[in-house]
This record gives sequence, structure tokens and C-alpha cells, in this order.
Amino acid sequence: MQSSATFNIFLPVALAIIMLGLGLSLNLQDFSQVVLRPKALLVALVVQIFVLPVICFGIVSVSALPPAMSVGMMLLAIYLGRRTGTLSPERARELLAELVQLPNKMRDVVESGAQLQVLARRYGHGNGFLFLGRGAQYPIALEGALKLKEISYIHAEGYAAGEMKHGPIALIDEHLPVVVLAPRGPHYEKVVSNLAEVRARQGKVLAVATKGDAEIGGHADDVILVPDSALELQPILTVLPLQLLAYYVADFKGTDIDQPRNLAKSVTVE
Repeated sequence: MQSSATFNIFLPVALAIIMLGLGLSLNLQDFSQVVLRPKALLVALVVQIFVLPVICFGIVSVSALPPAMSVGMMLLAIYLGRRTGTLSPERARELLAELVQLPNKMRDVVESGAQLQVLARRYGHGNGFLFLGRGAQYPIALEGALKLKEISYIHAEGYAAGEMKHGPIALIDEHLPVVVLAPRGPHYEKVVSNLAEVRARQGKVLAVATKGDAEIGGHADDVILVPDSALELQPILTVLPLQLLAYYVADFKGTDIDQPRNLAKSVTVE
């Protein structure tokens, strides 16, 4: 399975090539100029949306596309925000600075693979997983569950953390690993409340949290830390440990990661 982190590196590379072609230097000020040029933005988006899928070889590597599109869509959002006046120049520069740092932060997450291998062996014996997230982290919970079931053949369910009491809570016991996305943000306190409810029912909590969070360790059995980032970019970082966890669980179980059973690179029938 190709790592999404690998392919997100292509965006800064593509933008760097564009900048050099325009005779600009590789600094944040010139980067801001490029992002706000429609033609340069279009080229970057084409690279993100059309080139990346071509160079992904494994079946499950099509999952490299959503995070890649997220970066491209962030560039588009910044551009439209500036054009419409809803995004201040200062905030635009802050987001662009975050984008510049994003590959390094993603690399930090990928380099935590040793910890994820340990966790994969600890929880890989389970018959099911529950993934919980609020707000923008809810789709990431769905992605984590999808990737785990695709390549490890373990049943996994992604759920909105705020709706945990409407069904999934009945499944929680000492045998069910619950992966909770809990980065710092507006939903943090409510997610911590969800963690407490899971632990009160003897559920095993694996939390994905922000580096520097000293509180989360008291609410989870295990914690995976990701670098701090702008709220808008958090999902690009929190999705990586979930995909890597799925990879290492599948590797631990000995399943075919690149060619999962019953899956195809493209769907040809309805």
C-alpha cells in the first residue's frame, strides 16, 4: 500500500517547479504569489488530482487521493477567500506557512511507525474496531475504519462521536478497541467526554491527539501524537496514523496488503 504521506510531498515539489519557472525564489512571500495566481493554482490542482492516482500502484493506494485533494482544495479555498475578501491577508499567510510546513509534519507522523507497529500487535487480535471523530474528524474516522476492514479483514465501524450513544455504545466492552480522534480544537472537551464514557465501559481507548497535550494520557490506554497545525489542516495529519495502523495490523495478520481480496482498482459494474 502506498503511503498518502509520500504522495502529498508532490504538492510542494510541483509548486517549487512552478516558482522556479516563473523566476521566483523558494520563500514564503513568493510562494504566496504563486498560490494566488489562477494558472499556477490550476497546475498544482491538476498534479494533485490527476497525476497522483496514476503513480499509485497498489489497489488500496487510491486512498492517497483524498488527502492529496484536501491540500489542493485548501489552496483553492485560500485563493477564493482572498478573491472574495472573506479571508484576511494575515490569515492567508498563516495558512500558507502551515502548508509549507505540512510535509515535514507528515514525515514526523510517518516516522512514528515503530509505535504503530507495537499498537498493531497489541490490538490486532480483536474481532472489531470502533473509530470516533467529531466535526472534520468524523470523515477521518470513516477513512480509518474503511482502510482497516479493506486490508486486514477486521470489521471496523466509523461513527460520529456525538452519536456514540445511538447504537455503538452497546458494543463497547473490554475486548473492543476504540480509536478516538482527539486533536486540540473546538470539539476537544466533548471528545474527552466521549473517551470517559468508553473507559467507563472498560473499552480500550487508542487516542490520536496533538503533541504537547498533557491531559489526554489520563483518558486513554494508548496515545498517538501528531504535530500541532492549523485547524483546517488537522485531518491531513490525523488520517496518517489511522492508515498506517491499518497497514501494520494487516502486516501482522499476514494479509495481502497490495491486493486485498474482492477489491479492484476500478469499478466496472454497478
